[in-house]
Amino acid sequence: MRHRLVGILLAASCAARVSAACPRGWTDRHGRKVVTCAEFKTLPPAWSLNVDSILSRIDFGLGFLGYAGRERLIELNLFRNRGSYLASSFRPPAWSQGLAIKPKTVLVCASARQRGIERILAHEMTHLRFEQYWGRAMPPPWINEGVAMSEESADQSTSQWYWAMAGFAQRGYLPFPTATFVKLNPITDVGGGAEGVGEWYAEAYALVQFLRSNGGSFRFSTLCSDLRKGMGVQDAIWDAYRYTSLQQMERKWRRWMADRVSRVPPRFSSSGRAFDPYMDFGL
Repeated sequence: MRHRLVGILLAASCAARVSAACPRGWTDRHGRKVVTCAEFKTLPPAWSLNVDSILSRIDFGLGFLGYAGRERLIELNLFRNRGSYLASSFRPPAWSQGLAIKPKTVLVCASARQRGIERILAHEMTHLRFEQYWGRAMPPPWINEGVAMSEESADQSTSQWYWAMAGFAQRGYLPFPTATFVKLNPITDVGGGAEGVGEWYAEAYALVQFLRSNGGSFRFSTLCSDLRKGMGVQDAIWDAYRYTSLQQMERKWRRWMADRVSRVPPRFSSSGRAFDPYMDFGL
C-alpha cells in the first residue's frame, strides 16, 4: 500500500510539473512520448494517443537516423491562431506554420483543418528527430526538408508533395539542376515568391524519395553519415550510391520518377504553369 501511495504521489508531482509549464487557461495532455500544451479549452478525444501514434510512425520510418533523443518527452505547443503563434516567446518566422527547436520543443499553429494540423505536426516532429542525429550541426536544407515532407503522411499517394512530383514527371521537368539545387537555401536563395519556394520544396521531396527508395535505409544512412562528417554532396553520393556525378544521378532520378508516378490528377494534366503548392493546396 505504501509503495502504491508513493507511486501515486510521484505521478501527481510529475503531472503538476508538466502542467505548470503551460500558460494559464491552456489545456495540457500527457502521452507516452509527447506532452501537449494547447491554447484551447479542450482537445479532440484520444489526442495524445493519436500524437504518440504519429511519432511512433516517424520513429519507425527514420530508423537509426531518428534514434537520438528518443528518451526525451517532446513538448508540443499548440497555438489557436497565427497572432498568438507569432507573438509567442519562441519568435517563430512569420512565414512558418510550425517550428522545431532542439532538443525537445515543437510549435504548431492550429489555424488549419485537422488534417493539416496533423501534417504540420508530423513535419515538425520529424525535424526534431532527424536534426538530433546531426548533433550541433544542421543537415543541409534539401535533405532536412525532404525527409520531413516524406514523413508527413503514412501513405505517400495522399501527400500533396507526391502529386507535385507527379507533375514534374509528367512534364519531364525539374525546377533546378541538381548540382545547383543542393546548394540552395529556400528562404535566402530562391526567387519567384511562393511559387519558387514551393517548387524548391517539391524538388526536395522528390529527391529524398528517390534516394530513400534506391538502396533502402542503409545507403541513405550512409549518405547522411558522410554529410554529417562534412563530406561534399558529390563525394557523399558516390560513397553511398556509386553515382559518378550529380548529373548521372539526376538522369536516374528522372527515369525513376517517370516509372514511379503512373497517373496525375486532372488539375495538373492541362496546366502549363509550374506547380505551386500554395495555390494548388492552399498551404
